[in-house]
Amino acid sequence: MFACCHDPAPAKVEEAAPASAEEAPKEEEEQATTASDPEEAPAAAAAEEPAPEEQAAAPVAAAAPVATPAQHALVVRVVQAWGLGNDDETRQPYVRVRLLDARGEEKQVKETAPITDGGANPHWNEYLKFEGIEDPALCSVCLELRDKSDTKDEPADGIATTKLGVLEAVSGFQQFRDTISAGWFSNVDLRFGMNNFGTWGNGARASNKLSLNIMGASGMEDTDTGMGGLFADKNDPYVYIELVDEDDDVIGEPQKTKVIDEGGQQADWNETFEFGDLLLPSAYKLRLSVWDRDTLKRDDALGKTEFALGRCLRVAEPMQFEEALDVGGARLKFRVGTGGAWGALAAEALAEQPAAEWAGPPAPPPGHCMRCRVVGATGLASGSKGGGGEADPVCRLTLRDEWGRTLKTVTTRGRQARAKARARPEARAGAKAGAKAAAGGPTPDVEWDEVFTFVGVSNPCLCTLSVNVLDAGGDCSKRLGETTLPLGMLAAKPGLQDFEPHIAGYFWSSEVKLQIDNMGTWGNGMPEENKLHMMIRGATGLPTRVGTLVRSKPDPYIYVDLKGPDGAVLQSKQTEPKTDAGPDPQWDEELVFENIPNPAACSLYITCWDRNGASKDQLLGHTEVPCGVLGCSSEYTAFDGTTLGGTCKLNFSMHTGGTWGNKEPGPVPEEVAAGGEKACCSLM
Repeated sequence: MFACCHDPAPAKVEEAAPASAEEAPKEEEEQATTASDPEEAPAAAAAEEPAPEEQAAAPVAAAAPVATPAQHALVVRVVQAWGLGNDDETRQPYVRVRLLDARGEEKQVKETAPITDGGANPHWNEYLKFEGIEDPALCSVCLELRDKSDTKDEPADGIATTKLGVLEAVSGFQQFRDTISAGWFSNVDLRFGMNNFGTWGNGARASNKLSLNIMGASGMEDTDTGMGGLFADKNDPYVYIELVDEDDDVIGEPQKTKVIDEGGQQADWNETFEFGDLLLPSAYKLRLSVWDRDTLKRDDALGKTEFALGRCLRVAEPMQFEEALDVGGARLKFRVGTGGAWGALAAEALAEQPAAEWAGPPAPPPGHCMRCRVVGATGLASGSKGGGGEADPVCRLTLRDEWGRTLKTVTTRGRQARAKARARPEARAGAKAGAKAAAGGPTPDVEWDEVFTFVGVSNPCLCTLSVNVLDAGGDCSKRLGETTLPLGMLAAKPGLQDFEPHIAGYFWSSEVKLQIDNMGTWGNGMPEENKLHMMIRGATGLPTRVGTLVRSKPDPYIYVDLKGPDGAVLQSKQTEPKTDAGPDPQWDEELVFENIPNPAACSLYITCWDRNGASKDQLLGHTEVPCGVLGCSSEYTAFDGTTLGGTCKLNFSMHTGGTWGNKEPGPVPEEVAAGGEKACCSLM
């Protein structure tokens, strides 16, 4: 939205307006001008003559106070690549982050550590800090997905580039998710975040306003030379104004100043234009062009320039600028005001604030306790059995966090250690015999019957337990079987829970017998009781126009797939489309998923679409959220500002109805607190 406020104008001023066929007998093709083609002059027409008392030249306001630009800091958090084809076990993906200035030149570069055996969704969760950034809103960050085995000149596997002018002026990490490689059947996404400490960027949309005062121009060339010097005339200049977003799309209708009749080589307009309700003004630019108004022919170009609003500082008073035009020695003088709501902090204001210190990632939430009992294995291949075979199987447990980082690894004892353990008191032997009788089924090939306790496990529903059966008697690297157990599969009840995951075999089945006790502090309820309530509130930053041939306002809706632990879609639900909702739709609809097996190990794949009745609906953005982040509560947890890619964000909330999710961590087991024999693993 915008408004135009005209200050007292110079002499012989006429208002620019589209010319009609009766007023100016031009050719039809000469009348056709567009806002997106700066080489063709926009149409203008005469208006009524101003009163004589209005013809006096307007006084030029005093120069605005000068603020000093500052140097800023940025922390980039490289989280995860999603959907990466990684069939080669030698692959070691990493991310190179390049800081580029306004001209696209590299100023700083940093890299994450390479990941070995990261699978299709490698996690880095690394924080990279950049300091001494000048004009940060004009800079951009380029993230390149690479492999350690790449040659020096080999191109990146995928690239995500984000303009820093789209950041909000808030402290804390802002989410981004960009598609870096698109295929026929799948896409590769890169998840990352950025923290600018709130020292530059955009404010709340309602407060993001722009005030533009076109002061004057000088040094313009005379274009009305007539024919051989006959009928020569002075310029009748006016300024054509376009506000352009981060995608180079014009926002709203272009604006014009008044035409100054016989203005010549110098003109003073002193006109003010107001723009409001701007989403990302720090990423926008002004496209300003000066034209000579002609009646019988196409208007002549006197010069143009583009001004990036990322140069503006967050000050209350307007800032004055003078830019060279691209024709002759012409220059345009104007003022830009942000009202102190957006832009970069000046050096004076930044000096009054605490330094942008990065203390590292936040401390993890309080950890949970878990007791894991490794009972035995059945169905091992011939020669790998613990009693009569040549191998000496051991079971190795590796606990990994939500980012795939190894938290702790423990291993059962080998054959010799187990032989020594058989000489223990009869009480242990009786317990062991009772466990075998209760288990039933086939006789184990190998029995370990060892208990491990893990303490301080944060976000347990997102963690995994890797189970590997190895040969400890011969080749220690030889794997006899392996599997990964998501801890979100556990039930939210105290006591040992039985698991017999398949670890190997195509024509036979090798299994490991495990018992896990999570103390009832996280997990799932009964399937018929498990529900997920999801309130879709609204979205921001969607495209203002969509379509290929006919561009119109989007009719957006949200589509949600509930995926099981194996990625299979269990249920799907959607909101109603909002007709002509524009870039900031509001739904306020609740979606309820019911009868969910193991919801703590599930995830939600959320997509935003534009409804198109004549053709296929257009995808506007997507994201995926693990359900294991939710607490066991019937109160909504907000996920406002969840990125859908680019500048699109979704605001929604969820709750579990209090039947499943994360609870408060229980007390540390007595034997662990006392430092007893079973305190074998601590993650605190």
